[in-house]
Amino acid sequence: MKVRENGRVLNAVVLVATGVNHDGYREVLGVQVATSETREAWNVFFADLVARGLHGVMLVTSDAHAGLVEAIAANLPGAAWQRCRTHYAANLMSVCPKNSWGAVKAMLHSVYDQPDAAAVHAQYDKMLDTLAGKLPAVVDHLDAARADILPTAAASSGSSAPCSPSNTTNGPKAAATSAPTSWPAHA
Repeated sequence: MKVRENGRVLNAVVLVATGVNHDGYREVLGVQVATSETREAWNVFFADLVARGLHGVMLVTSDAHAGLVEAIAANLPGAAWQRCRTHYAANLMSVCPKNSWGAVKAMLHSVYDQPDAAAVHAQYDKMLDTLAGKLPAVVDHLDAARADILPTAAASSGSSAPCSPSNTTNGPKAAATSAPTSWPAHA
């Protein structure tokens, strides 16, 4: 976003963390303006959240920005990480022919709708088999992202909330789920 500083207009980033409370509602845990989106900026942001009492984080959902993923691991030990479904879909769409996107998107969503881990992985394999030979770039992209997009889909039977345009703005975001504590986390 654009900010005015000392009479000049500069680019800045806004880092936002939201948490899912005991009733399943999202709450803003922290907001911080930084000059750039770096590992250091995310580290400072998450360290501040932890210093203010954030604990018990079990899952963080974000885009795959390397600095963000590294900061999550450094500051929220034990928290699982999953790639945001919405951000991943946008990345996948970039390698998918426009006329095939509807079918590929429907197949990807069918993976998330499975009832258990075995079904999630079976559906993912079925999707790869269906696309093999027809859309090799899409299959390669999906195959490379498997570990990033399936962990919580398998663990939660597809019930984890995606990081979606309705709850984010442009740029990397994180969404986390915590154990029942006074500070559930959705970062």
